[in-house]
Amino acid sequence: MSYPDQSLTSLEKIRVKVRKLTRSLSENHLSTASLNDFINSFILFDFPQLIDAEQLETKFTFFTKPYICNYFTNTETITDQFYNFKNIVLEVKPQAFLTGSEIFFYKNERDFRLNNEPSSAVKETTNTGNGVIFAFSGTLSAYPVVAGQVSFTSIDAYNKALVVEDVPDDDGLTGVLYNFDYSPASGTINYVTGAYTLEFLTAPAASAPIYSETTSYVPSKPSAILYTGNELRLWPVPDKSYRVELTVKRRPTELLDDEDSPVPEIAAWWEFIAYGASKKIFEDRGDMKSLEIIMNEFNRQEELIEKRKLIALAGRRAPTIYSV
Repeated sequence: MSYPDQSLTSLEKIRVKVRKLTRSLSENHLSTASLNDFINSFILFDFPQLIDAEQLETKFTFFTKPYICNYFTNTETITDQFYNFKNIVLEVKPQAFLTGSEIFFYKNERDFRLNNEPSSAVKETTNTGNGVIFAFSGTLSAYPVVAGQVSFTSIDAYNKALVVEDVPDDDGLTGVLYNFDYSPASGTINYVTGAYTLEFLTAPAASAPIYSETTSYVPSKPSAILYTGNELRLWPVPDKSYRVELTVKRRPTELLDDEDSPVPEIAAWWEFIAYGASKKIFEDRGDMKSLEIIMNEFNRQEELIEKRKLIALAGRRAPTIYSV
């Protein structure tokens, strides 16, 4: 596989530049493994904070699932469409499209709830205690219901509160019911059909109503999305699979080795990366005098990147009402 400007900007060229700047010409002074770590550390964590490069922006696409409104980032399930999302994505831009049409985008949960979700949960009497029976089952009068927002409450003969809450399963369609102190599972809930089984720790008092509190909904095409860092939430809850497209700022690719990624993603970055890695090495060594010497050129390289960006922006045609 060939790469642009490889003769000028290969990873080996960056290594050579860093070794010269830091006077670490041999493995005894600085191992290649440690050198790569400094280079990669600057690329992944420092560079995106210093340079707002448009080249780091890309599209992130995912597909909704019927009856699922919450989508969580994770670092465990490799096949999940949100695997490693938080480590790869630095920022989600405030714009989202669903099947090609723009939808409302929120980062504030309060605003999202006020403008989209129902203002309050529905409370109903599902069963009645007799002072003896612990376990109950039935079907909610209104369903489907939002996962993670289901509870059953009552009181025992001593007026002690009895509370059972749900914890969604991985599929988001069913959940497990737990008593409030999260003792062993005490039942199940099907969010789509409304069917439930539950068992309190003690029997509800005779004639004591057993209340359910849920948020029911009518599944349809979503018109709004909330991003909170760990979760994306859509409303209304999808009735089928929809394509959702977000604009995100991602971390630059890690330069793992010469074969996988022998050059920085943008050729113009290579010297700035070399100075940035050298800066981190001097900081690690506590060599403030050497650090001071390279800072002028480090700052100049940063200014050059910003200047290129401004020139590129200036060359664009400003949109007008006559633009096609």
